[in-house]
Amino acid sequence: MASNPEKLTVSEWKKVIRTVQSQPTADLSLFILRCLANSQQVSYHAIAAFKGEITEDLGHVGQKLNTYIGTITSSVNKVCDLRGEASWYIWHTTDKAWVISWSNLINLRKAFGAKD
Repeated sequence: MASNPEKLTVSEWKKVIRTVQSQPTADLSLFILRCLANSQQVSYHAIAAFKGEITEDLGHVGQKLNTYIGTITSSVNKVCDLRGEASWYIWHTTDKAWVISWSNLINLRKAFGAKD
């Protein structure tokens, strides 16, 4: 049975973390997850900065075009048995950022060991 991607459990987030840790892009994926755990969002521009880039296009649409978010999405979909259009994030068009729900913020923080 599929989980609700807007409210992953602590256990599900731990599985997502373990899954991305074994991938070639683990450092960046973990950076993205830690940004989300710290501030509930991560921007397209923060990902570019992590990669040592200065973005040329400040109006970049981002959202589904980012392969690193796609890597995490694949892990979430596998852990939660998701298919179709369900998503674990919301795309904030003004900030050019991926944002997670409050429930996901709290549970992701706990998965990383925060005391919340």
